Amino acid sequence: PVIDGDAHVVEPFTLWDEELPEEFRPVARQRIVDETGKEVLYHHGTPLDLEWTIGTLCTPGSASPGGRLDLDLEADVHPGVADPQARLAVMDEQGVAVSFLFPSCTLGLDDVPDIDFRWAYARTYNSWIARFCEADPVRLRWGAVIPLVGLDRAMDELERCLALGASTVMLSPLPRSGPGAVPFASPEREGLCQNLGHPELDPFWQRLVKADVPAVVHAVN
Repeated sequence: PVIDGDAHVVEPFTLWDEELPEEFRPVARQRIVDETGKEVLYHHGTPLDLEWTIGTLCTPGSASPGGRLDLDLEADVHPGVADPQARLAVMDEQGVAVSFLFPSCTLGLDDVPDIDFRWAYARTYNSWIARFCEADPVRLRWGAVIPLVGLDRAMDELERCLALGASTVMLSPLPRSGPGAVPFASPEREGLCQNLGHPELDPFWQRLVKADVPAVVHAVN
């Protein structure tokens, strides 16, 4: 069988409006299309100056020569990015038996400076993707997004996600152990980050071993 080990969904932007704790909704990620058809993404209430659209982000090959940077999420992107039945149908067409699913908008949570907000995003996404994969838990497998800021929180969310059926967990290669909006390449970031092999994280790794669940280190984070 063909197993897709790195497939992605695109989280509906309505998810943040409807399921994030209410205190975070006013500054949740938003996608606004203006009267000219131009897409603007908002992060923490601030418009982002991006050369690509969300539709481009989730379309393989869109950034290659001859690709497009203006693909529209609704008009140009296969609905399987957010609809499990459509996903299963396209998997049938492509001969894919199993897909391991990871997020798009929930990548890079370590760059959310507010730790409580970071955890709210992770828990909301994990609950949604667990429901998504209930359409066919054998063919649709999901990776839980687990920030490693606060070991107790990480252990609690790991247990919750294992109970929900997570097949793997997705970790940052350099987990940010504290708050602060520090650019990824800044030397100041070193003091805020934790090595994945730090002894403090041993209980987390031991629980994964006991559950026989692998971890995925996603470089975009």
